[in-house]
Amino acid sequence: MSVWTPYPTLRHTFWTTVFGNYFGWLASCSVNQAMVQRCLALSSLRRARITIFIMAAGIFTIVSLCCYTGLVIYATFANCDPLATGAIRKSDQLLPYFVMSLAGPVPALPGLFMSGVFSAALSSMSTGLNSLCGVIFEDLIRPAYKTPISERAASFIMKIIVVLIDVRRRRENPFVCPGGACAALVFLVEHLGALVQAGKSLAGITAGSLLGMFSMGLFLPWVNSTGAMAGGIASTLLVGWMSLGTQAAIARGQLFLAPKPSSVDGCPTNASALTIIAARADYDRSGTFFLYRLSYLYYTLVGTAVCVVTGLLVSWCTTPNDPAMVHRDLLTPVVHRWLPAQHAHCPRPRPTELALPADHCTSLDRLHINPSNDVCPTKNNSSTKELHTEEGKIF
Repeated sequence: MSVWTPYPTLRHTFWTTVFGNYFGWLASCSVNQAMVQRCLALSSLRRARITIFIMAAGIFTIVSLCCYTGLVIYATFANCDPLATGAIRKSDQLLPYFVMSLAGPVPALPGLFMSGVFSAALSSMSTGLNSLCGVIFEDLIRPAYKTPISERAASFIMKIIVVLIDVRRRRENPFVCPGGACAALVFLVEHLGALVQAGKSLAGITAGSLLGMFSMGLFLPWVNSTGAMAGGIASTLLVGWMSLGTQAAIARGQLFLAPKPSSVDGCPTNASALTIIAARADYDRSGTFFLYRLSYLYYTLVGTAVCVVTGLLVSWCTTPNDPAMVHRDLLTPVVHRWLPAQHAHCPRPRPTELALPADHCTSLDRLHINPSNDVCPTKNNSSTKELHTEEGKIF
């Protein structure tokens, strides 16, 4: 079937990879907590923009290399499918099997490859853990304290949070710590099919609602907090039902994810004689629920649309915000021309409502960063307004 076919139940077509996958990358690179945390760590909006452009170039290069690697692997094993011969059990093992087949005779090269894979995985896990503990500390722990928390105490608390949610486990008992429950998911992954699809499907549960809530905050000043909360909950529940239901259907054998056409005609004579002539259509017509057959690349798009639509409806049914009382620093400049004039008494957003401790102000001074007079009363100069104006735009 042509890649231009617009069926939403086809996993990989031009429309799913371009339009559907676009929203997935948009959520990952714009509203993801790890990305927002990195942008806020920079001293100016200009540096944040430069960082985003560098990251976009890096992602384009990496994804292009991954696609090229997939083409090379398919061309290598098209006439001797290791899945059909039983050399490997899952399609996720194709890349390491390819590396071992090609570079196995070269001493130390397969080991270097595996070390690179594990290093990249640990780096991503570390980023996720740091972002998660940062959110827990800033949103749950810091507001509970009536007095400012010093930088040393904050660092210690966040380290404790990482230990509590860490997926590492003790050698004698893999489930001795609270994070050991995450390790138990390793046994579940074996039944989820291809890891790329499973990972994107599970990530789409929260990515769509997060992108929808940020989009409402940037583009739709009429949406109130009740509508945003209702939209986020509705989106998470719907996409979660779709994602988990699809994985359950795959595990029960109700959905078949067809591979590319391949054979074993080019294998050695002692290989299995099983031949795959052609792949079946990779969407199911047997009566499986339609949303379970929807391409996983559309999950973020569906979640975003449901979140925005639900948020607008709930906001209009309750009491929508007055756009004149929403400060323009909280909205994208694209929508400013269509909004009414800002009210004279519209409250101005502040980067933070808590005064920072003195040692943090000293650290900012050593880094040649000038905080505002509200944050560090001893600092007040003309460059302060520019810095916090740009930071407010990042928010």
